[in-house]
Amino acid sequence: MGVYRPKKSKYWWIDFYCKGKRYRESSESTRKKDAEQLLAKRKYEVSQGIQKPSPEEEDNSDPVFSEFIPQYMEWAKDYKKPLTIERNYQFLKHLDPYVSDKRLSKITLVVAEEYKNGRKKQGASNATINRERSFLKAVLNKSVKWGLLEKNPLQYMEPLPESHLFNRYLTYEETMALIDACEDHLKPIIITSIHTGFRWGSVLNMKWQEVDLVNSLIIFKDPVKKGDTVYPLPDEVRKALKNVPKNGSPYIFVNPETGKPWKNLRIAFRRAKTKAGITKPFRLHDLRHSFASNLVMSGNDLKTVQELLGHRNISTTLRYAHLSLEHKKKAVDGLFKQKDENDGNDHE
Repeated sequence: MGVYRPKKSKYWWIDFYCKGKRYRESSESTRKKDAEQLLAKRKYEVSQGIQKPSPEEEDNSDPVFSEFIPQYMEWAKDYKKPLTIERNYQFLKHLDPYVSDKRLSKITLVVAEEYKNGRKKQGASNATINRERSFLKAVLNKSVKWGLLEKNPLQYMEPLPESHLFNRYLTYEETMALIDACEDHLKPIIITSIHTGFRWGSVLNMKWQEVDLVNSLIIFKDPVKKGDTVYPLPDEVRKALKNVPKNGSPYIFVNPETGKPWKNLRIAFRRAKTKAGITKPFRLHDLRHSFASNLVMSGNDLKTVQELLGHRNISTTLRYAHLSLEHKKKAVDGLFKQKDENDGNDHE
């Protein structure tokens, strides 16, 4: 966990593990920096055999998953985005029946396989199972770094095969029809999603302070990078946001009945799809895929698409590469057609 401040305390504490032993202590200081210095000192003392484990934790090596996860999630607050943490809690709902009462070292590949089979029976896709198991693996990786485990028992877990060919995108005509079919409260939200490619949760939780209508910028605070992430504000989004009323809330898209950001718009989205004549399977999250697909088919390079989507790894963006290849094939197929036609006209 490193350093933290309990809710009911004014002092910063240190909390870390080494070789299955827990070391926890109050810095007796209100300054985080003092706690960080104490942490470095105690870790050195542990390495030299000077410092002893916390008495109540001396036999607490290899804790039960349900006891360890609160420490992990507390650590995550400083290193993960709020929406990522929210997704992690959703993952835990599905993981808990299989790992909650197990010690960390007992969460083996066999357990991961049982979990996979159980989730498949529930109808979960390979992609969903991969995300949930990757989170579990990340938790165990952290337990290794904190000295609770010698190695990650899921170290050699292999992901399930996924289809990376995303074909769930809207044509220009479908996009315009969908926007026209949206109810008033839904229209600016859909416009924002279509033109930015932001994740659905990020769109719903956008704040006025993050949008610069004058300079056409969107500026997010990034807790992972510890700085600002700047995106261009598309003209269509800027126009749509100018018509959104400010109801005294810091959030842009607010449900007037609750005074909080909209949570569930699936029914309104379904009505809009029906009215627009969109019959193929298409979810709210697919608006992001649609944004990426249309960028690629418009001839934009994958590096630009990666930056606009906020993908940390280009391999994630490569799932759209087949669309880029289709675009390039059309280009090479037509390379000499126009010249042949012109040459033919010259012979007449």
